[in-house]
Amino acid sequence: MQHFFTADTHFGHKNILKHCNLTRGSFESIKQHDELIISNWNSKISKGDVVYHLGDFCLGSRDYIVYLSSQLNGQIHLLRGNHDKGISGHIINKFIFVKDYHEVSILNKDTGRTQKIVLCHYPFASWKNSIRGSWCLHGHCHGRLAPINGRLDVGVDSHNFYPLSFEDITTIMAIKSQNNGIGTP
Repeated sequence: MQHFFTADTHFGHKNILKHCNLTRGSFESIKQHDELIISNWNSKISKGDVVYHLGDFCLGSRDYIVYLSSQLNGQIHLLRGNHDKGISGHIINKFIFVKDYHEVSILNKDTGRTQKIVLCHYPFASWKNSIRGSWCLHGHCHGRLAPINGRLDVGVDSHNFYPLSFEDITTIMAIKSQNNGIGTP
């Protein structure tokens, strides 16, 4: 079982192709957009993996949300974004949980240390235990926020429409740390 993180998939959101035209402008349709993200997701994530989706999951109908949840691998934990208002009622049962904020600790197998991580759709300038090495993972900014040490936008716009594994994030954070917070994700 691995841990994965992603955000801002915006499944079913036709206008995202215009709003994020620098990263999503090459898609001919929202269907093509959604199919690529589903394919990339399932190419990395297995059914038993844990997925933290940090908001703006889908702007489609309730039926489309149910369809998507049946197409995506992994045990999905949703941290609500500003576009997730349609995820309510019985739809919530498609996710392990639906919250606004969550903290998680994951064992880094390489170091033997536990990494504390703050999860939210929105980025923080300062977060719980940031001075003690905790990380803040977020979405919402579509790659447009200046990087700082310990904070990372895990949205698909910043990562070629793929989710990131804990190992991917560990590597990115090490590069950012070496470059005073500025690194290539």
